Amino acid sequence: MQHFFLNHSQLVERKTDISIKQITEQIEIQKCIDLFNSEIQWDDMFNVEQALHRIERGEKMFVGYKNEDIFCYCWIRQDSEQEYYLYNLFSKKPNSLRKIGVVDMLYLVIKYHTIGKITAEVDEWNIQSQRVLAALGFNLIYN
Repeated sequence: MQHFFLNHSQLVERKTDISIKQITEQIEIQKCIDLFNSEIQWDDMFNVEQALHRIERGEKMFVGYKNEDIFCYCWIRQDSEQEYYLYNLFSKKPNSLRKIGVVDMLYLVIKYHTIGKITAEVDEWNIQSQRVLAALGFNLIYN
């Protein structure tokens, strides 16, 4: 697992034409799960019940929309007053939307829904997510 870190003040500015929404409804959560499962088979995928439990604990799920279609999502957890953890980042194919859309969604989530320090973990094999984080100004933490 690779660990990344960003100070909110170091977020790389960008313009975007997508919209994001914090979701809490079962139907919207299920759409995100179905979207993920249509492209990736992963035994540790969360289900609606687990997602609702996360929301009850105060964690937030954000969805990126383009032309009213969901194309990406992420979860963010506030660990302290000024510390956040970003996780379960996903974007659907095609790659052209994946690269631009996810960066834009994360930019909006970080800019408007966090302050202070943001950390993220990415599997070593997930080069695309590593590039997305780097595009926003995240730095790899070396242990």
